[in-house]
Amino acid sequence: MAPMRQGVTLDRHESHRQPYRRAAPDRWSSAAARIVSIVLEGYQGDIAVRLPDGRLAWGAKDADCTLLFRDPGALRELVLHPCLSCLADCYLSGAIEVEGELERVFCLGTHFIGLDLSLATRLQLLRLALSLPARVARASQDSPPARAGISQNSAR
Repeated sequence: MAPMRQGVTLDRHESHRQPYRRAAPDRWSSAAARIVSIVLEGYQGDIAVRLPDGRLAWGAKDADCTLLFRDPGALRELVLHPCLSCLADCYLSGAIEVEGELERVFCLGTHFIGLDLSLATRLQLLRLALSLPARVARASQDSPPARAGISQNSAR
């Protein structure tokens, strides 16, 4: 396990796993990287974002927290439906994984609330998001064990 700093620390073994789905074609990777750079412009937190093809789209390799988009459709969904329930659904389904300090993800909320994007930029994000494939639904038996346990407990 990764060393415990303050708060929650998750295993860093996830980066050695295979991508959630086949590697994204260049056009998906470029669109996803552009979306990430637009929405994180000016963000100073220690977060990295890794795309489904393994490409680091934002931050440093040794960031305290890395968001792993296993499915490019998860990024599409978050641009089209930017809400906490959508983020939670993507996380619980395994389309997004978090390596490192989970609290760092919550710090992004303040950044996103303060985003003041022009109409042209919002339309650009919409166009880029629609160029990504829709999210692939995963069967519950394929869910990572930690999340499978969470979903089983909540069904009681």
